[in-house]
Amino acid sequence: MTNAAEPFGVGVIGCSAASRFFCERLSLRTDLSLVARWVDLERTVDERWQLTGVTSPQSVQYLMPCDVMKAPEPRLVYFAADAPLDWMIEALARAKSILVEDPQSLTVEELQRLAQIARDCHQVAAIYEPRRWDGEFLLAQSALKSGRLGQLRRLRYTVHDKCLPNETFSRGVARELGTPVLDQLLQLIEASGLTTSTVTAPIVWRHFPSAHDHSEGVVASFEFPENISAIIEIQTRSLLGFRSGWMIEGTDGAYRNGRLYTRTADGEIVDEPLPSPPTSRDPFLDALASSLRGRASDLPTVRDAVRVATLLSDAP
Repeated sequence: MTNAAEPFGVGVIGCSAASRFFCERLSLRTDLSLVARWVDLERTVDERWQLTGVTSPQSVQYLMPCDVMKAPEPRLVYFAADAPLDWMIEALARAKSILVEDPQSLTVEELQRLAQIARDCHQVAAIYEPRRWDGEFLLAQSALKSGRLGQLRRLRYTVHDKCLPNETFSRGVARELGTPVLDQLLQLIEASGLTTSTVTAPIVWRHFPSAHDHSEGVVASFEFPENISAIIEIQTRSLLGFRSGWMIEGTDGAYRNGRLYTRTADGEIVDEPLPSPPTSRDPFLDALASSLRGRASDLPTVRDAVRVATLLSDAP
């Protein structure tokens, strides 16, 4: 068992922009400590660390993937993008918790298998989804939890951006750009008090192919129990540069851009700002540390990734 006063050892397998940033964030913690690292590059140890963008601490072991999972020091293993499923399963079998950077690279069935193994092994199986603590999303969530919107009726989220000239989305716009939004959508549905976030009708998807036969945008319509509907639109070739944030309507009020809208008895619309929910400097790692020590938290898990992947199963 890890003593509550001791840092929780973390091993990182793979190299990506997200994993480099994750290592930098760990260097600022006292409750989580990077103790083992592997990068698949034919270079010296120092060169490999330079490529990760992080100075190699003397306390960090440079190991092969199998040794990262065998070593006793790492109690959590971070798997960067495209890490094999078998490695994640082996880490769980060796009584280590896991953090998956790119769960959408796995199928729904693989994610379900991973979640079940984690439950059987009594380990944490988390996903790297820090956008669950975006300020605007937290405000929208607080509006729902306040009860002042009444019964939830409609949600909408719109993005009109212009991507780089040669930027394409090989997995589709919905999978590469929409997964954080879908994770937030499911959290908002639950914040409304609905006991299930299972859709009640087939999801309607429409995508917008570009001149090069790549999708440049997508619109999806969702229907949930109790007549709750949601629309998500993401466009990547727009000149508008516009993000709506979450727009929410209920039977008694509405929310948009950090403001709550309600109606008085004589029909006057009252517009008031919502106070920003308190949050720490690094809420994702706070939630991760709490979960690793058996405390309740809002940490995104592989089971959450299963629900998002299920919504995306028919996406273009």
